[in-house]
Amino acid sequence: MEDNIMRPNTDAEVYNIVSFRLNQKTYALPLQSVVQIIPMVALLPLPQAHQAIEGIMNFRGNAVPVINMRRYLGFPEATLQLHTPIVLLRIDNRVIGLIVDEVTDIASIPAQKIAPLAEILPDGLGQIPILEGLIQLDSESKLLLNIQHLFSVGQVQALGEVVSSFDLQFDNGNGTDNGKEAVKQLSLVEEPVVG
Repeated sequence: MEDNIMRPNTDAEVYNIVSFRLNQKTYALPLQSVVQIIPMVALLPLPQAHQAIEGIMNFRGNAVPVINMRRYLGFPEATLQLHTPIVLLRIDNRVIGLIVDEVTDIASIPAQKIAPLAEILPDGLGQIPILEGLIQLDSESKLLLNIQHLFSVGQVQALGEVVSSFDLQFDNGNGTDNGKEAVKQLSLVEEPVVG
């Protein structure tokens, strides 16, 4: 996996980001990884899957796993509403949905407004792979997530296996039992880096 997904635009040193709220804190993701932002849709639950997996959705005829980011990061539960956003990301050629509390904006941020964690945290504490850095704006600060470290390689592969092993029939909302083994494997993947 590529370590530094955040790259400035070629013309000017700016980063394009999508900002969202989760548990009353603001986070950001690199815009180039975002496929689309959609409101909540019907999800097919996966029995025996990792607790953070809310289910699978139909996106343009493809099965996409959807992760509840509150559960994944160990935050308290929040009731999902019709307007609750799902941020669809492309990670290692797979589309994965992330349920967040609210998408706040899409913006271009000057590179000098992004501080690497090593510059902020004391020696030895500056290596938190899930975080790329801290965006410091006049009105607020945002934690910039490192998309390549948000999920481990094993977690992304397990999600892909679950999706590819299910013969989903979205027309009637039923799935077959072809994916039981992959779901059992998925329930055994390691916990998130931050929790």
